[in-house]
Amino acid sequence: MSLRLRRLGPMPAGESPHLEIHGIPLTAHARALLDPVRALFAEGGATAVTVRFVRTPEGERIPEGSSRWEVLITVDEAVPEAAFCAGRRTLGVDVNADHLAWALIAPDGNRLKTGRIDLPLQGLSSDARRSLTCEAAAALVKLAVREEAQIALEILDFARKKHELALRPESAWRRRMLHALSYAAVLEAIRRRAARAGIAVRGVNPAYTSVIGRVNFATRHGIGTHRAAALAIGRRAQGHSERVHY
Repeated sequence: MSLRLRRLGPMPAGESPHLEIHGIPLTAHARALLDPVRALFAEGGATAVTVRFVRTPEGERIPEGSSRWEVLITVDEAVPEAAFCAGRRTLGVDVNADHLAWALIAPDGNRLKTGRIDLPLQGLSSDARRSLTCEAAAALVKLAVREEAQIALEILDFARKKHELALRPESAWRRRMLHALSYAAVLEAIRRRAARAGIAVRGVNPAYTSVIGRVNFATRHGIGTHRAAALAIGRRAQGHSERVHY
């Protein structure tokens, strides 16, 4: 394999602005990964590519004959978003400091089931948090595919959301959770996974969803406030009434 890199900074007169490295050995696994990348560019579906150099730390074992350096290639693929339909099952999602709360809602707005996907990010490295975020997004989209449902999310003001959560009980513990959480990364991971799976996603105004969920659904359905908020988010995406239940 050959690698062509663009040099940074001023170039000596007559020298190429690019540096070419030839004869880079590839493992069978690496060669297999390059095939879909080439296919994406050949079909015109790749919009950008990111290359990162990663060196295996000293002390960690590597396969015999391999280099400590690896090249990680990331390709952005353009995937069209599916259209959201209010007359279909919807999976409302409430993003929290340590988990994703979800509620599956019938087209008529009635609750079918609720649950949560853990997201324990505290104390992890940035790479570990990114990996766990992707796993949680994949689990959520897998659930949506299995239940034949589309997804409803809040369009969040991240600073406001963190401020609201920080005011809840267990504030010291919650602040540590919030420090490790990137709402933007969570929502982006869900949207990307959903687009690849052909699942429609709708963002809704987050105003008062927690209050509506607590007042209208928590006690009535015997569920926690986060799952009740997810239920309110899903119903809002479907366009159902939000009047108070007396």
